[in-house]
Amino acid sequence: MILQVINLGRTEVTCARFRRTGNGLLPVSGLRRTWHSHDELRAILQEQCPPLPEESRTILALPPELLSLRELQLPFSDRRKVREVLPLELAGTTATGGSDIVCDAIPLQRDGLLLAGWAEREAVTGLIELLKQANMEPEAVTLGCLHWHRLLPPTDSGQETALYDDTALVVATPQGPLFCRTFEQTGDPSITEQSMTAAELILGRTISRRYQIEPDAAPLPADSSKPLPLPPQLAQLGSSGDLPATALASALATALAFSDSGCFNLRHGPLAWHGQTDRLLRSLRLPLILAGLLLLLLFGRLGLRWYQLTADLQERNAAIATLYKQAFPTRTKPVDESAEFRAEIKRLEGGSRSSGALQFMQQLATFQGNAITGISELEFDGSQFLLKGTGRSSADVS
Repeated sequence: MILQVINLGRTEVTCARFRRTGNGLLPVSGLRRTWHSHDELRAILQEQCPPLPEESRTILALPPELLSLRELQLPFSDRRKVREVLPLELAGTTATGGSDIVCDAIPLQRDGLLLAGWAEREAVTGLIELLKQANMEPEAVTLGCLHWHRLLPPTDSGQETALYDDTALVVATPQGPLFCRTFEQTGDPSITEQSMTAAELILGRTISRRYQIEPDAAPLPADSSKPLPLPPQLAQLGSSGDLPATALASALATALAFSDSGCFNLRHGPLAWHGQTDRLLRSLRLPLILAGLLLLLLFGRLGLRWYQLTADLQERNAAIATLYKQAFPTRTKPVDESAEFRAEIKRLEGGSRSSGALQFMQQLATFQGNAITGISELEFDGSQFLLKGTGRSSADVS
């Protein structure tokens, strides 16, 4: 399976593809292009990122300026409940009263706080439709900087690190973010410095370890920060043209968060992605067809069996009707031939004389032979009998 991350910037787009394996994620390809309009962006994605023969899943990382962030605290941490309550909590913050936004939240690693993010529904829907037209409908819509902590080595557990570029600053440990702030303007080191100062005031301590997510990010004045050490997935990856391996770091963090189902995701509720159902139906298409054919054959077999039983039953009823006419020629409108036969037999078995007559008739039928072709009348008083019938010759009858 391929995970492709579309990382949108203000004027740049980075498309990175990673193959999911049993050991994690392996980079497959990456490119970065400049765009100025949605039509140009669509053309870049269609030309530079053609569809893959294997299964792929797309994640869209929005430009930071499209989202607003706010720290808040709720009495519960269940994500489903948080998503239900979040629009009400943000109603007083947004201009539309929370009715025309999409939002989500992730936990911060301090004081039980949540970091909520929201964007205008129309803007997010427009980008989703754009990628859908490029045959790259995103399964998740997120913000890349919220997952930068996944680039830190697990051995640094508990150690606080500042990660920044020209769009955002994040203070985090490998377990999750502690502080996050995005920038409306890029390339201004003073904004990054002010955000760093605010983070240290909020946390109550100095953050000495600072990393630039990308080397071309404007460094902090009089700062000892250095480029982020490459994670193992990118350490052995060379440059592709003018795109260094560090350019895939943010996309890798997003792909790791998506793989662990811990991704900040605006595609839920009305914007929920339904491609999983379509993919499941495609994968089950052949089994469903085979199951349908099996059911068709089963019902066909049952129908044939029912037809045969019906034909046998009709033949049996016709035979009973013929016997009834022979046994009771004076009865013209029988209601139930079988029932009347059983009633006559029970009547013959009812008394002692009737029982003897029935036994005598059974013996007579046994010894009748082929010479006597039919018996039409029998008179029996218990000791003597008188028969009327037909035979092949007068000698046979006598």
